[in-house]
Amino acid sequence: GTVSPSTPVVQATRTASPSTTRVVPPFPSSSPPEVESQHPAVEEGPQLPRRQPCWISGGKIDPDSASRYITSLVHAHIPGPVDAWREFLVLVRDLLFDMFTRRFAFTRPKDLPRARAVWESTAQTNLRKSMWETRDKAMKTTGNRDPMAWLDYGPVWLRRDYWESLCERWAAGPWQERSQAAKRNRSSIPEKNVHTSGSVSYATHNQKLHHELEHAPTFRELFNLTHKRKGTDDYVSESARTITETYDRTMAERYAEGTPQPDLDQEA
Repeated sequence: GTVSPSTPVVQATRTASPSTTRVVPPFPSSSPPEVESQHPAVEEGPQLPRRQPCWISGGKIDPDSASRYITSLVHAHIPGPVDAWREFLVLVRDLLFDMFTRRFAFTRPKDLPRARAVWESTAQTNLRKSMWETRDKAMKTTGNRDPMAWLDYGPVWLRRDYWESLCERWAAGPWQERSQAAKRNRSSIPEKNVHTSGSVSYATHNQKLHHELEHAPTFRELFNLTHKRKGTDDYVSESARTITETYDRTMAERYAEGTPQPDLDQEA
């Protein structure tokens, strides 16, 4: 129909306030078709009227569907040829956390103060695992340990040019040197490398246990977590038991009874 000059034009007055303006993420506009088809709700989907519940258990986010959603967010928004969470800009991390909380809500009040930290830890761990799995699959598929032979075997969730740049990085001297040094360290003293922490780093375990205990973990608390068999009081090796006994004895000699002890005595 027609609009008379006196009729107010609604569209002209509907300006978005600063608090509701949609922020366009600083990501490449040409995402691979596979990513767009796998995660349609991540990019443009409406905010769900009822968010799904999630909670923190054992230093990680449950249920598994919440952890998988974090992985899908990270995969869909890789900002470049990066293979570590620390390479994501803070702005990107903030945006991904906001996307996560549009779909999931932490239902327990006690989880709220540490929700962001545990979410970050989960994203870091999931990305590290994804990158390890892609390298391992490419190596097994090609039968070649040279990353330059993996160029045609990248994951569907990562842009090809990003994957090729990562292969070049992994084939370069510094990354190979670190990888070989770690391999030598693991094989030189097999028994001393027995633990229950898998590929999770000491720092990540320390952060998770800090959240669970609500205080900085002591050396014994962290060592027992990573060197006792799950659900038992048995150490994974005799060497691990010797370490704890020696540490306890040394600490008893260094600090008189009743004297405050540090969480970790490096010299001991």
